[in-house]
Amino acid sequence: MKTYQQAMYDEMRKKPGKTKYELFQEWLNECPVEITNYKDYSDEFEVNFSVPLEAGEEKRLTNFTSYDTPDDMW
Repeated sequence: MKTYQQAMYDEMRKKPGKTKYELFQEWLNECPVEITNYKDYSDEFEVNFSVPLEAGEEKRLTNFTSYDTPDDMW
């Protein structure tokens, strides 16, 4: 079963004539998490998301800090 993000990405790719910038903006508009910071520099973006932990996630991330990279999580 596809995730929400995978299904949304697949649907957006089917729309002819849209630029990657337009597709990205549509994805952001449909993003299911809170966007806490967004800066659009046209060819680069700065985006921060707030994603609440799901039940049971606290135990897995006890040593996680905002300075860790995704590679450090695993």
